[in-house]
Amino acid sequence: MIRLQAHRGASRDYPENTIVAYEGALKENYHIIELDPKFTKDHECVLLHDYTVNRTGRTKDGEKLPDKTDIRTLTLDEVRELDFGVWFAPEFAGVKIPLFTEMLEFAIKNKAAIKVDNVAEDFSPEDRDKMFSLVHEYNAEEYVGFTCKSLEYAALVAENFPDSELHYDGPVSREILDKLKSSLKNNSLTIWLPSDKKSWLPYPPADKETVEMAREYGKVGLWTAVDEDSLRRCLALNPDAMELDGKITPDMVN
Repeated sequence: MIRLQAHRGASRDYPENTIVAYEGALKENYHIIELDPKFTKDHECVLLHDYTVNRTGRTKDGEKLPDKTDIRTLTLDEVRELDFGVWFAPEFAGVKIPLFTEMLEFAIKNKAAIKVDNVAEDFSPEDRDKMFSLVHEYNAEEYVGFTCKSLEYAALVAENFPDSELHYDGPVSREILDKLKSSLKNNSLTIWLPSDKKSWLPYPPADKETVEMAREYGKVGLWTAVDEDSLRRCLALNPDAMELDGKITPDMVN
């Protein structure tokens, strides 16, 4: 079975990175829910992909915000005044930005595997430690996996969460994977490789040789199947996991 990952939740049918999108991911039979944490001005951890709220946030009246607004300049109370559903469709009007703790409760209640994006690697030490502490406080280690793009952050995650799932999506070589594997505790490891060339990535997409090498160290995930052609390319490499952006759904894969 290929584990299917919902990018920002079930983002084709629901407004991304909201509780309704995460609920939709379970309904659509995804196995992993990927999400993006950010911190507000008063250091509350919320779930939002962009650093600005403008793309998915609207005023109470459903209007676009007039100026670019960084989530880090808003308090939690201010950001909770915004609507994060109506931009997607009128029936989602009133959907609020979720707290990270709400997602921890969701994961525990539904026994759902969630995957924290590697953006957390760039947090300040204080915000990163707070996010780590919340996972421990809610006893959610069993359900929370962390994405790491560097060996340093992977080692830090393993030290703090020795039994949690670790997802690595940085550059790969035998030397890097040897170091990565040696830093783990009891962590299960999934190595994520890009399925296509990305202009902003300095390393090439997955091929058969890279997949076979990575599989010596852990499971192999491919990101992201966005259409039927990319889905076929992913399936040809026989991955253990695969990220879907919503245009391709679990039913289509099956």
